[in-house]
Amino acid sequence: MQTTQPNQPRRLKQQGFTLIELLIVVAIIGVLAAVGVPQYQNYVERATFASEFGELNSYRALVDVEVSSNNPGDAAAVSTPLGLPNNNIELTTFDSDAAATATQALLQSTNFTFTRVNNSWDCSPRPETAAASADDSQLPQACRSN
Repeated sequence: MQTTQPNQPRRLKQQGFTLIELLIVVAIIGVLAAVGVPQYQNYVERATFASEFGELNSYRALVDVEVSSNNPGDAAAVSTPLGLPNNNIELTTFDSDAAATATQALLQSTNFTFTRVNNSWDCSPRPETAAASADDSQLPQACRSN
């Protein structure tokens, strides 16, 4: 049996973290945040561009049907049956009878422009938008400069 002296304080084991341990944890979290935040912002920008590109691409297919049906008309007349403009997407040029070297259709969204010439589409970032100043890795494959 263990006895304690009445005037002797009990020694308790100290619990908790030292200041050095806390500073190391804060430094590790700081390094992870410095790496993670830019990666997250890059991911959000790529997702925004991909979403806008996907919606614009679906309208591109509808315009293809109109051009291949050889339905003449101006952009405003074709936009209405296609449901354009929608969510900042507009058909600014439409000419199904255009010569092979002329622009048959021009679809624009906030960041991208699709131009249909000679039965093929070309995507490019619109000048002075977020996509124009974005890194190629953030843009959809079809709209990259290379």
